[in-house]
Amino acid sequence: MKQTVWLCAIMACAASMTTTARGSVVDPDTVEPSPSPRANAWNVIYEGLGYYDILESEHFDGGVSKTPVGQIMIDVNGSPFIVWCVDRPHTTGSGVFTLDSVTTLKRWREISYLYDHYAEGIDSNASAAALQAAIWECLYEASDQPLSLDGPEGMYWLDNTSHIPKMDLIIDAGNAMLASLVHMPDDYTSPAELFVLHSPIYQDLLIATFGTPVPEPLTMTLLTLGGTSLLMRKRRGDAQTR
Repeated sequence: MKQTVWLCAIMACAASMTTTARGSVVDPDTVEPSPSPRANAWNVIYEGLGYYDILESEHFDGGVSKTPVGQIMIDVNGSPFIVWCVDRPHTTGSGVFTLDSVTTLKRWREISYLYDHYAEGIDSNASAAALQAAIWECLYEASDQPLSLDGPEGMYWLDNTSHIPKMDLIIDAGNAMLASLVHMPDDYTSPAELFVLHSPIYQDLLIATFGTPVPEPLTMTLLTLGGTSLLMRKRRGDAQTR
């Protein structure tokens, strides 16, 4: 059975990694500098994609590509996670990553909102591709452009001039996700404890730790980094021990 670790210590760790409070107001075009030096490291193994689909004609920063996108499956110190890419220019790979605050991302509130409202409900290749495209739209679109996957203007958009049915489905689903941001409070912060696994050479990954299986070696590392309290819940069959 999986072990679920509730990390009370992780907020202390996050506080040591960033000087900006999670509740502070961040300009959507301002990316907060990552702390330096980082005092943590995680061994990440890329294990492939979960639900995913191909964006047949993806426009990013003036270029056009055919890109597989969706749930990214990784192993962190022996435990599986489903994560999302927040670093479009790089490729996915295995290596040593560091843990950064989600507030280092452009439009981090919008990305957090999309994750909280849609990640758990992903049940198809099209919905996974739509969520990933919506996250990239928040991350890369210019401030003078609306958050929409429709083109032909902007830094990021999807083209379906070939009239591929699945692309219509992905674009419509992604736009519906982006449209839901009108309901996001201005001071929104995620209850899921979102962080960014950062690599200097591979894609940065959005990871949630609240209610997510976390390996015990990872927990012990967090404790050595300055956490002071830890609540652990283990599930063995139908019995629970707190």
